[in-house]
Amino acid sequence: GDGLSYVIMEDFQQPNGSFSVGGWVENNGSDYTTIMSKRSWDGGGGYFGWHLSYENDGSMGLYCAENTPGASNRVTTDQIYNELFHIVAVFEAGSSISLYVNGDLVNISTTSLTSFSNDEAPLLISSLQDPGWWIWDGLIDDLFMYDYALSNNDVQEIFSNNPSAVGNNLIGHWKFNAGEGNMLFDHSGNQNHGTIVGAAWEGIISGCTDSYAENY
Repeated sequence: GDGLSYVIMEDFQQPNGSFSVGGWVENNGSDYTTIMSKRSWDGGGGYFGWHLSYENDGSMGLYCAENTPGASNRVTTDQIYNELFHIVAVFEAGSSISLYVNGDLVNISTTSLTSFSNDEAPLLISSLQDPGWWIWDGLIDDLFMYDYALSNNDVQEIFSNNPSAVGNNLIGHWKFNAGEGNMLFDHSGNQNHGTIVGAAWEGIISGCTDSYAENY
């Protein structure tokens, strides 16, 4: 659905090649809803970038494009509703795209893509491409991004512990339990802090009142 509850990082630079992204999520029962994205559109039929989303065909996963057909360069599995779970997508440049749920590999597909020409696109949490579009309907917690392809063991370690357990190449870690004003802190040490739109910090608890995020 469309809305105003999201986080935006305007100047976030896309890793030049392989990357991994994921975190803890729960979906309340909606499709056309996005966990994270960094994608641009040329105004015609060309999309450039990726999004970790629920589509309207019963699938969820990582959808990638570099002015390529929509049915290619994606890895998906069946949607999960009303259950908190851990999702990780791994893009290995020029080789494969893998999808993990609760530490287990659930699908893998091949890709010929090696990089994305979407440097001017913002990194968005709870939006696809345009801020406030395809906002996430549910909970989001402990999101992360690495600038390399995580291994099976890496994914299992993160699932059992947290992204800090695999610290090398961690370029973004948003715990959703620390921030100030309209800022969501990045705990990777890279200062990829996000601007919160449509949510407010609440001083009594470690979080906020936004129903689309857990421990904002």
